[in-house]
Amino acid sequence: MVVLTNADENGPGKIADRALDLLGPAVAAATPPPPAPVADPAWQDYVGTYGADHRDCAILVANGRLAWQDPSAADPARTRIYLDPAGKDRFKWAGGHLVGELVVFERDAAGKVTRMLEGGYYDVRR
Repeated sequence: MVVLTNADENGPGKIADRALDLLGPAVAAATPPPPAPVADPAWQDYVGTYGADHRDCAILVANGRLAWQDPSAADPARTRIYLDPAGKDRFKWAGGHLVGELVVFERDAAGKVTRMLEGGYYDVRR
C-alpha cells in the first residue's frame, strides 16, 4: 500500500495506519497459505546423532524440513533450528546465531555421511 500526500497536516501516517487496519485483514484472507514443505527423501542420509568432544547434536527431518537440535535440552524441540538447502550435501542455517552460515555434510568413499562441518567445527556421526 502506498499513501501519497503533499501535506503534513492532519497526520498522513494516521491515514496509512487506518487503511492498513481496513485492508490488511482482507488481503490476508485472500492470500492463500504457502504450501507445506515436503522433505526430500535424500535427507534421510543426514539423519542421526553427531558429536564432538564438547557436545552432541541431532539432525532430523521435522515439519518437512531438515533440522539441527540439541538432544540434551529439556525440550529439544525448543532448540530446533531449521536448515535450508544450499547445494549437494550443503545447507544454510535458517535461524540461530549462525543464520546464513553453511552446514556441510561429508561422505566417505562408499557415500555414507560420516561427519558434518558447521560453525567451524567438525561433528562426527555417532
